[in-house]
Amino acid sequence: MSTLIFARGGFINTLPQADAHNSGLDLPQEREQQRLEEQRLEALYSYHILDTPFEAAFDHITRLAARLFEVPMAMVTLIDRDRQWFKSCYGADYGGQAEARETERSISMCNVAIRSSEVMVVPNATLDPRFAHFPQVTGEAHLRFYAGAPLIHPSGARLGTLCIADTRARPMLEPEEQATLTDLAAMVMDRLGMRLAASDAEASEARYRFLTNAIPQQVWTARPDGGLDYVNQRSVEYLNCTPEQLFEWGWQDVLHPDDLALCL
Repeated sequence: MSTLIFARGGFINTLPQADAHNSGLDLPQEREQQRLEEQRLEALYSYHILDTPFEAAFDHITRLAARLFEVPMAMVTLIDRDRQWFKSCYGADYGGQAEARETERSISMCNVAIRSSEVMVVPNATLDPRFAHFPQVTGEAHLRFYAGAPLIHPSGARLGTLCIADTRARPMLEPEEQATLTDLAAMVMDRLGMRLAASDAEASEARYRFLTNAIPQQVWTARPDGGLDYVNQRSVEYLNCTPEQLFEWGWQDVLHPDDLALCL
């Protein structure tokens, strides 16, 4: 049976609902636990990252982590409601298959790691009663060493981990090494933020183009040097030319000479 851990970081990550009902908590505590879990999932889902393809920006970080710590495996994991999903898997052969890039949350070491804001280190999983029975420990994966730094959302919610693993037992990480793993996890969060900002910008641009193409007026924008960088469909139709031709001109070229003086 799992145990709820209260972390010093201030935000309490919660267990799945099945664990809550078996944890001995009273009803108000269970409700608070579930409320915080819903907040954590809301933060995770806001990035629109689950079930997306591998991306170089995240693979670079896992390769770097494996190289720095001299381990055969490094992963970016995200903890969904009932599963653990891998955004990047260095050293783990998933063959690019989406269905193979997840495991049950109940057998995830990372699910335990996100209950604290500190790095969780497991020197030898066979000697740790929390994990000794996990299939990745008892089975062909032969996992022994694990260290995971939580991916911490600005709200304090812990969404998953940047973790490293080895098939042989290793010593406890030194404080400096744990700090390095924490910094790498922060880099993952930076990448998530940049990815979301880029997605929002693309969506905003798409809305702008849809709206400007839906109105009967001409709309165009220009760079500081005078070159056009956007024209709507009405402008193309009115000027009877292609968008490529318009982009070769400056904004002054598309105005009637009598109107130009009014704009200068």
